[in-house]
This record gives sequence, C-alpha cells and structure tokens, in this order.
Amino acid sequence: MKRKNTYLSVLIFSILVSTIGVAILYFYLFSHIIDTLETVDGMWYILYIIIFRMVVLSVLTIYMFRVWFRQEKQYLTDIPFLFALFFIILIYGKSLDILVNFTYFNLPKDQFFTLLKLRHFIVVLNMLPLVFFSLEMILYALSLKEKYQKLSDENYRDKIRKVIIIIICVSESAVIILNNNITISSVYIAIFVFPVLIIIIWVFYFAHRNKRLSQINAKILIYGFGLYLISQFLRPILHIQLGEIPYFIIIAEIVDLIAFIIIFIGLRKKANY
Repeated sequence: MKRKNTYLSVLIFSILVSTIGVAILYFYLFSHIIDTLETVDGMWYILYIIIFRMVVLSVLTIYMFRVWFRQEKQYLTDIPFLFALFFIILIYGKSLDILVNFTYFNLPKDQFFTLLKLRHFIVVLNMLPLVFFSLEMILYALSLKEKYQKLSDENYRDKIRKVIIIIICVSESAVIILNNNITISSVYIAIFVFPVLIIIIWVFYFAHRNKRLSQINAKILIYGFGLYLISQFLRPILHIQLGEIPYFIIIAEIVDLIAFIIIFIGLRKKANY
C-alpha cells in the first residue's frame, strides 16, 4: 500500500508540473495560435482532430493506470504501467504539436526551432517505455540461446537494459541540442522512431508466435503498431504531395487515431492461447 501511494503521489505531482509547463507555453504563444486560426484555412479542423485524439489518449491512459493500480503489487516493468506512460507522454506531445503546427507560420525562426527541439525531446521520452519493454523481450529471447546464457540472470539483463537506455538518451539529446537545422533534426528523430516501432512490432510477433504475454493480444497489437508505423511514413509523403496546406496533418492524425484504438483493443483483449 505504501509503494502504491508513493507511485500515485509521484504521478499526480508529475502531471501537475507538466500541465503547468505546457499552460505557460500556451499563455506565451496564445496570440500566435489565434492569428493562425484566423488566417490559415483548415487549421480549425487540425485543432479539433488533435484535441479529440488527446481525449482518446486520456481515456487509454486512465484505463491503463487503473489496471496497474488495481494489481496486488505494482512494478515499473509492468505492461499496464509502461503503456500508460507511453500514452500520457504522448498526450503532452500532442499538446506541443498544436503549438508547433499553429506557430509555424508566424513565430520567429529561432523561437520556433526551440519549440520544435522541445517537441523532439518529448518524442524521445515518449519512445522510452516502448524501448524498455522491447529490450526486456529481446534480452529474454537471447537468453534462451546457449550462446547468451548469461542473460538468463535477471539482474544482468537489467544492467544491460539501463546502459542501452542511457546511451540512447544521451546520444539523442546531443543530436537535438547540437543540431541547428530543422529538416536534419526531423530526419534524426525519424531515424530513431522508425526502428523503435519496427522492433516493437517484432516483439509482439515473437510473443504471439511463442504464445507469451497472454494478458494482452499480441496479434492485434501487431496490426495497431503496424498502422502507426505506416502513418509515420505517410506524414512526410503527404507533406511533399500536398505541400504546406494543413490537410496532410489531418489525414495523418486520423490514421494515428485509428491505430491507437486498435492498440487499445489489443491491450484490453487477452490472447486466445
């Protein structure tokens, strides 16, 4: 009970601090958002679809945290916690997406790039729960082979996982901070995100093939994350085809929304084995 109360207190505090931080950004950039809404066609639709997606993500977050806190014991490696973390960080990411999309047209370049860098930090942070979960499954799969028998030691696996995550955080942070080109920065983030999504799809394929993770439906999650991966490829393609008009964002957001509904079904529905 003491551990549960500690986790709940940390969670509430983190949400309050993060929400206040985002609220300050909105207060500072509010006039730019209003100006974009009044001058650029289609931006109201983007606002509606992103807010709706944030509402859906909030429902998913509450559900996953509810499942986690209802467990007899709570561990930071539990699937409900990791995916709740993934969803809640994405909510703040989408709130920053509104700022990025709505200040692109009228914010000074240096200020916009600072905002974009902040969004890229959130992208990296958002992927870490998936990286953590994937590493656990990959290291476990390797431990089944005689060549990597040392990985059967859970403490040893935990050390390797921590080292890899630290390397990822440091390297990605350095790229974001040191780079001063918007296009190159976006490419680096894509190079990071695509492999993470491909690996998580493989992890669920491995789980389904070997009849593991019976508390979730790995097969459905393959489809959900597969669609999410496709949507990440669609964004730059639609941007090139449709130009700077906002409709490519609307299409990508709708595809993402469908993907996350499928992911939620996969997390909620148990496997058939």
